[in-house]
Amino acid sequence: MGLKVKNFQLSDDTYLEEAYLKVQNVASVCSDHEFFENLPDGSQRLKWIKKIESTSLIYVWSDEGARENRAQLAHWFQIEFDYDLTQWVNIYEQAYNKLKQLFPEGEDC
Repeated sequence: MGLKVKNFQLSDDTYLEEAYLKVQNVASVCSDHEFFENLPDGSQRLKWIKKIESTSLIYVWSDEGARENRAQLAHWFQIEFDYDLTQWVNIYEQAYNKLKQLFPEGEDC
């Protein structure tokens, strides 16, 4: 699965005319998030919840031909997304869907 994005801007302000983006890697961790709960007597109690945090590594090539010919990456970046365990869609597809939300003008390839 890939996504073609026209005029993809790199961090050095150069543009790739038809960048090819690919979800390369996905990682999830279960983390404790601590917070204080206010009690009726004015005191506070420390509580925590568990939360799944998911990130995806995105590879960027200058175009689809560069990807097919295994050229050097033009760029890479990481995105965070919510992994919904209730969906019957695998975690890579959920990461790809988040990528499409970030680049709605992108074209599936």
